[in-house]
Amino acid sequence: MDSDDQAEPFGVVLVSRREGREFVDSEHKVRTLQELYDLCRHAAPGQLMKVLLRGPQGEIRLDFDSYMPRRP
Repeated sequence: MDSDDQAEPFGVVLVSRREGREFVDSEHKVRTLQELYDLCRHAAPGQLMKVLLRGPQGEIRLDFDSYMPRRP
């Protein structure tokens, strides 16, 4: 196990996807910028992403839709 696997999460990503008329949420904790990038990059089109990043100076919240098609 390397040190990234033991690191405390610095961010949480809430992914909302539509199922019928409702949205279903799933929460993902990220420990590295690579995990955050991979999670956002592989989101299906139309998913709503809510990102909360925490650091020593405070926190940042981002909300955005995944709208770009994935490359093969």
